[in-house]
Amino acid sequence: MRSDEALRVTRHESALGEWELAYRRPAAALQPFVYPYCGYTEASTAFTDRREVPGLFVPVIINLGPPIDVSEAGAADVFHRRESPFVAGMHGRHTIVRTPGEQYGVQLNLSPVGARIFFGIPMNELANRVVDLSDILGAEGEALVERLREAPGWPERFDLVDDALLRRFANGGGLSEAMAWTWTRMVAAGGNLDVAALAESIGWSGKRLINECRDQVGLPPKLLSRIIRFDRARALLERQGANRTWACIADACGYYDQVHFSRDFREFAGTSARDYLRMRLPDGGGISAAAV
Repeated sequence: MRSDEALRVTRHESALGEWELAYRRPAAALQPFVYPYCGYTEASTAFTDRREVPGLFVPVIINLGPPIDVSEAGAADVFHRRESPFVAGMHGRHTIVRTPGEQYGVQLNLSPVGARIFFGIPMNELANRVVDLSDILGAEGEALVERLREAPGWPERFDLVDDALLRRFANGGGLSEAMAWTWTRMVAAGGNLDVAALAESIGWSGKRLINECRDQVGLPPKLLSRIIRFDRARALLERQGANRTWACIADACGYYDQVHFSRDFREFAGTSARDYLRMRLPDGGGISAAAV
């Protein structure tokens, strides 16, 4: 294991099932673009479906276990089987991930600008889509998966992922520094920036800002702002939902009022904020597709 990075492991066992989650930060050079890795094993008995809501990252799921099914964005009854690792671009709707009760693998969460460097393609090609990793990385991706299967433990797997990412980032390009700055500004402001004023501040027209956002992040700036605001509200809800009113959360996250907060939450999560809290699984297990 890399000497400067510690491994953190959480475990859960109950009537819901058993799971283990192992986390480690990526190599220092990757940390501006890559969030902590997560290795997971699970045997669930009370549920098979999880709800995945729009977020501020592009997930890469390196599935090392049995096939899983992923619904189309916003269509919980239309599933596609994923028998190999896959990438999910930025989404504007929730999806449902269905397992056979067991799963095992590694998840990488890339920032949108990090994903643009890593994959080297316009991110609107991935927006609202789920794509096999091999369709983007070809033999390089397939070789990484085989090495991960053979690795003896999480530290060795994470080292392999570090090496693969560092190679890709060393050869990557096409990232606009202005767009990277713009994305950082949007997130720091919680999605509460005037898009026209933002474009003017970097000397772009509104049309150019829209085109750059689609190319390097995947979605247009107004939708991105709404997702950033929703993500902030979701995080606050998960931390303090039982202790704060919806109106307080709406106000803290820049919504005009509670009605706008509730409308956005239902649009992006596919459920109400109250029901979302009831779907949370313990010990980092994610969000069940139904109340647990």
